[in-house]
Amino acid sequence: MSYHAGNEGYSVSWVDLIVEYTAGFAFGLFIFQSLFMKDMAGGSYLGAVKNSFMPEWLSMNMMAAGMFPVMIFLMMGRDMRAMEPTEPLFWAVMALGVIVGFFVAYPVNVWMVSRNLKHGLMHVPPAGEITHHVEPSPNGAMPSRHATMIRAGTDGHEGA
Repeated sequence: MSYHAGNEGYSVSWVDLIVEYTAGFAFGLFIFQSLFMKDMAGGSYLGAVKNSFMPEWLSMNMMAAGMFPVMIFLMMGRDMRAMEPTEPLFWAVMALGVIVGFFVAYPVNVWMVSRNLKHGLMHVPPAGEITHHVEPSPNGAMPSRHATMIRAGTDGHEGA
């Protein structure tokens, strides 16, 4: 099934949306959530992938639920400038799609952070403390605020 925009012949298919979703999910999970956050998961990349999969999947689905309808409705309309990356209209539609996706995904992400299912963007250990080891929570979720914080230079136990 394809969406046809105007008579110029450009067709955006479901394949385009699937590739965009898959690439976004893969980069989000394997690079931003797992590679860059592996220290929060005890230093294990595979552990970070496992702990990040469901939160990233839910977050990405909410982002797509807001972004894709905007793109489909506005980019595949009568004005073909919205399909051309050299046109300002293209970038305006993309920006609007990201904004709508943000507002759809935001409540779900806040909920996941509040339940320690996902780390907060600005999660930083208190001064003088670093995370060397994170105890997994009973439900397998990635800990955030309640992670075991170990003072630098101690023998692996919480210091005073």
